[in-house]
This record gives sequence, C-alpha cells and structure tokens, in this order.
Amino acid sequence: MNSNPTSPWIVVQEDGTVVMAHCTCMAGLGEVCSHAAALMFTVVAAVEKRENQTCTEKPCTWTQPSTKMVKYDEVSNIFAIKEQVETEDLFQHMRPSADDLKLFCEQLHQSEEQETKPKKSAILSVIEGHSHRYTPKTVQLDLPTPLTSLYQSSRLVLDLPALLEEGAKVFEELNLTPEQEKTRKQSRSRVWFEQRAGRVTASSFHEAAKTESSSF
Repeated sequence: MNSNPTSPWIVVQEDGTVVMAHCTCMAGLGEVCSHAAALMFTVVAAVEKRENQTCTEKPCTWTQPSTKMVKYDEVSNIFAIKEQVETEDLFQHMRPSADDLKLFCEQLHQSEEQETKPKKSAILSVIEGHSHRYTPKTVQLDLPTPLTSLYQSSRLVLDLPALLEEGAKVFEELNLTPEQEKTRKQSRSRVWFEQRAGRVTASSFHEAAKTESSSF
C-alpha cells in the first residue's frame, strides 16, 4: 500500500497484435507482468463495451424530430377557429336536456322496481323526486328523542340537590311511547341501540339503584 503505483504501457497494432509492453515494476523489465496484462484486459473490455452497447445505452434514436418544418405560432392560432366551432356544436348536441335526464331517472327507478331484490342506484339519492326513497328508516320512524340528547356539560358541575332538581324537571317533560314493535329485534335492530342509549334497562338497573350518594 505504501509503494508507488506502477506505470505500465503497451504498444498494440490496429488488428490487436501486441508489439511490446513495459512496466516500472520489477517483472516489467522482462515485458511480461500482471500489470501489463491487466492493462490489456482493460483495453479489451473498453472496446467490447463501446461496440456492444444496448439500445438503452445509446442516445434515443426513435423519437428524433421529423424533417418537416413546423412554424411556431400562438396557442390560440394553432387550431382553426372553424374546427373549434364544430367541436362546440358537437358537444352541444351530445348534452342531454332536463327532460331527457328526468326520463332516464324514472326509467332507472322503474327497472329497479321490477327486480326481485331491488337495489337502489346511488345516483337517484341526489336527484330531486327520487331522493325521498333513500331517507334512513331511523329518521322515518316516529320515535322519541334519544336520552343522549339530554346531555349538557353545564350539569357536570351541579351538586347533588341541584342535580336531583334538574332530573325531576327532565322526567316531567318525558313522554314515553310504546315502540315495542319497532324495536323487538333488540340487538339486531339499529333503532333499539339508539333508543337504549342513556336508559336504565334491566341489565343496569341494579347498579343504578344501589349507587351510593357519596359517589357523586
């Protein structure tokens, strides 16, 4: 590593014949050393690399500009005005009218009604005259307001007497209505979960009745 690098050189004819070689190393005086051989291998590899390039290693030749002279101009003048007018007229004829859209939506709805298990098209949910069919069932049912709507953050700071007084007012305003038919599926009913939230049910009545006042 500390020795000076060698300086090999070779003389080669055009046909590749080696005329002579020399190197500054000890074996180089005999004109045959590994340094001279390594230099020859390097030359051979460089020639093969130059002559055997792949298409991706060469400059792109299949996208060369054509010989046709194209004059530059402003973008607004590249396309003929006549062609622009014809294109606009074409799109004008392709745009459906309001009556066409209404007829299409009605036919789409009728085709769905004829199926055994009709599937509502999402596009009709935003079309006037058809969107009412997509109202969620929980909104359509005449059910009491869930007890979760009674939550008010201002009641969190009330002491026990004030909280009991506030609770008495709330119970006076509650009007319970029998909706057993609409929630009889219980855990399989989304409405049941919504109406159950905030209520003291059979599964939680014991904990609510046995709660010590000191825990408030």
